[in-house]
Amino acid sequence: MEENQSAQVTDSQKDALKEIFNGYAEARSGGGSQGSFINAVKEAIPTVDTKIWTNLQNIIVGARDEWTGNQVALVDIGREYNTMLDVFPSNILLRMFGFEKINVKLVTSSRTGEAFRTGKDDDVDLTPKKK
Repeated sequence: MEENQSAQVTDSQKDALKEIFNGYAEARSGGGSQGSFINAVKEAIPTVDTKIWTNLQNIIVGARDEWTGNQVALVDIGREYNTMLDVFPSNILLRMFGFEKINVKLVTSSRTGEAFRTGKDDDVDLTPKKK
């Protein structure tokens, strides 16, 4: 589940993909009817390379890590800027030219905001919601 959690891919999505390929294989083999061997020879069942799944997860996780890194860098830059406005002698010159402290706002979701407020974050429920 950890891989699914980090890539935000549900088990039902994985199972749906398996179902498609199993259904394809069964339909192409004739479902046990006569001549299924000939159908298998005429038309090969596609194979799925599991490396595709792993690569997709790596891409998703990598993009999230890059986003997180950019957020951390933004906070660090804001902290350094505000520190320069507090530390002598740079504060005199900067304030003389009208520089003021900034409040760095992070881009977040309501779920993340709730996690910061409560100090608790549970695993995300990845099962599709029924309408």
